[in-house]
Amino acid sequence: MKLVDQFKNRLLNSKLINDSFWSIVGNLVGRGLGLVAGIYVARQLGKDIYGEYSAIKNMVLFMSVISNFGLGFTATKFVADYTKNSEHAHKLRWFIKYANRITLIFSGAVAFIIFIFSKYFADNVLEVPHLENTVKLLSILIIINSLTSTQIGIISGFRKFRDLAKINIIIGFVSFISTIVLVYYLNFLGAIYALIITQLINALLNYLLVYNTTSHIKLEISDKSILKNIVSYSTPVALQDIIRSLSGFIMTVLLIKFSGHSELGIYNAAIQWNSAILFIPGILRNVILSYFSYYNDDAYSHNRILNITILINVIVTSCLSLGVFLFGDFISNFYGKSFSGLSVILTISVFNTIFSSVNNVFEQAYLSKSLNWQMFLIRLFREITILILFILLVNYTIFSGAYAMVIAILLISVITLSFTIYYYRIHSKKVEIS
Repeated sequence: MKLVDQFKNRLLNSKLINDSFWSIVGNLVGRGLGLVAGIYVARQLGKDIYGEYSAIKNMVLFMSVISNFGLGFTATKFVADYTKNSEHAHKLRWFIKYANRITLIFSGAVAFIIFIFSKYFADNVLEVPHLENTVKLLSILIIINSLTSTQIGIISGFRKFRDLAKINIIIGFVSFISTIVLVYYLNFLGAIYALIITQLINALLNYLLVYNTTSHIKLEISDKSILKNIVSYSTPVALQDIIRSLSGFIMTVLLIKFSGHSELGIYNAAIQWNSAILFIPGILRNVILSYFSYYNDDAYSHNRILNITILINVIVTSCLSLGVFLFGDFISNFYGKSFSGLSVILTISVFNTIFSSVNNVFEQAYLSKSLNWQMFLIRLFREITILILFILLVNYTIFSGAYAMVIAILLISVITLSFTIYYYRIHSKKVEIS
């Protein structure tokens, strides 16, 4: 009992565990409500219209990520580094100022391009010519989502995860209520309006939290070296985000080309559950990076955090994946008869979350040690091989588009994760020897 009490006290007094707890709670509520709302949207719209909605939404998410220039994780890394040393406190305001400027410039340029060429994207890329105006309308979300990502990175660097959890809970309820009400009355357009309203409120709440946290810090003479460091560190991170998002966007296009919007609708319904299962590894990425960066010079603490987070991620994702696997048919019934075949895709795809959760931890470890280019090359190999394998499977087997996609992702994820772990171990040994 004494050992159990000691272990319990260590957990309760651990700032990492407390911060992780609040991140999990905030995202559990927020994403849980979002998942329910997503099921409602899919059921109301049907798989064909839901596939069109998914195609546009995926495009906006892709464009938001590439226009952020990797500043979400960069902000966490730099803010965590600056908060370690009081002498660097004055650099925080300048970093935030530069980060917001870069985000606005890049996201504004991308949003402008999407707005101007909305007809081309609607006609030739998404194959939804009747939704040209919707593409124009959602171009504003590219700027909002990019700013939100940078703000979350800054907040995570300050390790204000409890405040961030409160915002996520609020946004979860806003998303749920606005989606249910607007989709009920306006159907497809209601889903679009709910998306915009939710993201606007999210960006505003994040901005207010960042402002209140940094308003007391004096803005001294500009330090151009900060801007140079941001660009140097962010470039490979941005390229990795671009590759990841570009691959997701190409997957959307390929599914439409090879199998139509119905298969895309089934695939996206399955991926919804992947996202739900990965809510803990996903939100803990910023928590982990913040702590990895803070303890980067302490090998023992760094490795301890690595092992703890891997264990937590594997246990949680394994249990949730098993639950979805066992109740796959039951879950599929919620989506309606038009989503026939979803249960098979769902039960295969969810097990990829186990490998993705471990990969998330190692990505943050790579970023904390500035192994950004190495991580980019691994990501590039992963995404290219997934797309190639998908094309081979869908052309030379009897697999449907959605089935071929989840099989390709699962197989390649196992291979690339193995190499990611191997290279990290080799690098760590070299650092210890030197």
